Amino acid sequence: MKLNFDLLRTLLVIGSIFSCGMLALCILQIPSYTFSLEEIPFRFKIIIPICLLVLFLASYFSEAPTWKNFLKLVGYTICITLLGIVAYGIRTVIYNLFNLSVSTETGHGLLLICLGAGGIFIVIRCIKSKWLN
Repeated sequence: MKLNFDLLRTLLVIGSIFSCGMLALCILQIPSYTFSLEEIPFRFKIIIPICLLVLFLASYFSEAPTWKNFLKLVGYTICITLLGIVAYGIRTVIYNLFNLSVSTETGHGLLLICLGAGGIFIVIRCIKSKWLN
């Protein structure tokens, strides 16, 4: 079943982009709640299933096979999450260079940058592979 309405397809594309970003933000905030021994807020319990539903609907109504498109959208979400990890590593290094208060050392910041950038490279290679195209 394919959508013939361009407006609905456009809305699903916009919704999937928004959902990738929201999922990435939720994924980045969950460890801080876990380590502080607080319960994960109810909004995350609502946001995550709705975002996954939007991603599934966008992949279901696309022209490509559903599973390929869904894996690509999950890959984009992982890339955005890893980009947030790289940004945190850059922030850590900059804070340490200017002697601002930060709890993480420069070596850990550089490690976050390298691991995040390597992860982004690997995920992009998987998204661009012949298997998903």
